[in-house]
Amino acid sequence: MITLREEFGTEHRIVEVDLRGHGASLDAQDDGSMGVGHRRTDHSEAIPQPLTQVRIEDYADDIWAICTQARLTRPVLIGHSMGTLVVLATLAADHAGSHAPIGGVLLDPAPILNPAAKAFWADA
Repeated sequence: MITLREEFGTEHRIVEVDLRGHGASLDAQDDGSMGVGHRRTDHSEAIPQPLTQVRIEDYADDIWAICTQARLTRPVLIGHSMGTLVVLATLAADHAGSHAPIGGVLLDPAPILNPAAKAFWADA
């Protein structure tokens, strides 16, 4: 299997992001393409309280901050599962300027079951 980094890394700048409470950014062998990491807590452990209060829009704000601080030019965002919701929220924020994302790729999107969330995404 060819990873996204292998496919596009020589022609494009790739910034891989571990969202708060997700991923394995310290594992250099994990390219993130499978959406799992070695640092996830055991299911018997409680989710840290600050992470239960993080909204998708908070993650989207984080992505926007990364786009601007890394001085990305017209980035295309790629998200897997819950990350697709983060991509949609980032695009829906309609940021302007050269660092604003111009599109997104949604891989295996998480289902949107909540009626209020469905309405939000439909409006966005």
